[in-house]
Amino acid sequence: MGLNIRINISPLNRVYYLIITVAALVGVLLLLRSASHFSEVEGRDRDKMVHDLEHIRPGFSVAEADSVRLVLRARDSRLSEETYWDALSRDLGIALLVAVILTLAIEGYARGRLREEIRSGVLEAAFRRLISSAVFDQIKGHVIGAKCLKRNWSLEMFLLREHPATTGGDRLYVSRTVLSYDLVSLTGGPVKEHLASGLDRHLTGKDEVGALPRFERVQIGSEIYEGDKMTPYLFDDAKTFKKEHSVSTSGVRIAIRLLELFRVPDTFVWNTPLQCEGAKIVIENAAKAGVAFEVTALTPERDRLTETMPGRTWEYSGGLLPWQGFQIRSFYRGDQLELAVVPTGKEPETERAPQN
Repeated sequence: MGLNIRINISPLNRVYYLIITVAALVGVLLLLRSASHFSEVEGRDRDKMVHDLEHIRPGFSVAEADSVRLVLRARDSRLSEETYWDALSRDLGIALLVAVILTLAIEGYARGRLREEIRSGVLEAAFRRLISSAVFDQIKGHVIGAKCLKRNWSLEMFLLREHPATTGGDRLYVSRTVLSYDLVSLTGGPVKEHLASGLDRHLTGKDEVGALPRFERVQIGSEIYEGDKMTPYLFDDAKTFKKEHSVSTSGVRIAIRLLELFRVPDTFVWNTPLQCEGAKIVIENAAKAGVAFEVTALTPERDRLTETMPGRTWEYSGGLLPWQGFQIRSFYRGDQLELAVVPTGKEPETERAPQN
């Protein structure tokens, strides 16, 4: 599980923030005073200059031109004297505001560095005394340093029909698979995460719509991607879905629906590249007689996996480390192996999906 570090604000820190707030307010007031007083002085001096020039007759003589020069020189002198404190207060206001902005920026950076130091420093020193360096490097990179966590991971397989490519004793079936989970930020704030999901390339084929396996629909929070809207995010001959998305501490629901092939009998694996809390597997085979499944948790605590509905639903109550998951074995018993075509109304909902 990731580490979420909270730093409490002490009384000393409250005084520190109070001083910063007061400094910012004083800076703003000085700037407002400077602007207001400068406007007042400028207007008063302009009226005085007009009044002085009214005493000069049209058609300037040399003496009158000298008088104008004296008036303007006197104006400049008065303006420079009257705006000295305005300029000073303006500069002080700007300096205070810049100081506050720099202080907050440096303090925010230092707070983030402190969190990282606690993660990579204190914990590293403690764990390295208990486990080997090689193992700890993996824990540090993929568990302690993880930015996101999955919750409520769910895999639902709904067997639709037997595929026409079936040959010999092994039979191929088409499954509408829905994978879903909540992705949660562990950093204390929003984080950008590269979401990626890939299709199994070992079994491929075609149906009346197109190639198998294929993505049908991807949902990230309230955003839905299907058809042409999904195309810009498909890579590797449409076998991989990739998209960057912001993940908050409250989490975002991610879901993917795909059509894929699987063989009976066979063994295949589903795993998660991120750490995960809790998991559930549901397989609806709609068999008239005999396609069955066996699920095994690929973790040290396999007994945490409970078969809540025999042959249909399995729930895992523990945590999964990165790349742990489940092994699913398909097999058949009896003579009848044909799957019934399931009515559309009973197919699974699509509010689920993508593997990260």
